[in-house]
Amino acid sequence: MYKGSDIVLGLLSKKPLTLEEIANLSSLKEDSVRRILESLKAEGYVTIDTKETVLGYPTDELVKYASTEFPEIAVFKKALGGATISDLSQMEKSIGIRWAKAKGLVVIEGGKLIAAKTPKDVDTLISRLAACANEHPLGFLQL
Repeated sequence: MYKGSDIVLGLLSKKPLTLEEIANLSSLKEDSVRRILESLKAEGYVTIDTKETVLGYPTDELVKYASTEFPEIAVFKKALGGATISDLSQMEKSIGIRWAKAKGLVVIEGGKLIAAKTPKDVDTLISRLAACANEHPLGFLQL
């Protein structure tokens, strides 16, 4: 048995607890509690019910683009104006075209950008992207 196993068993004898609760009540580190619980499980003293929580947060890049302009949106706007690939900035060429094509915003014919969606469709996309950038966390999933 690990050092602290008796403390963990004593706490669990009163009621089921989460790993975090055991760590807080015992002043043991969560990694230590995790090892103790696995050891106690292997010895047949406890059962463990696991549940995983997954949280997603927007990247700094998403937050930056939401406060300025997404490269694919800039490419779309230039396509509305009849721009060619050579009219684009380096970022629009390296990032914007790829995402604009992947999202079906533009097609390229003979080096010319052609809008494939309406401005209204793109406004909806912009709203969704901006909403994602403002949410913390993006998603919550219990497995």
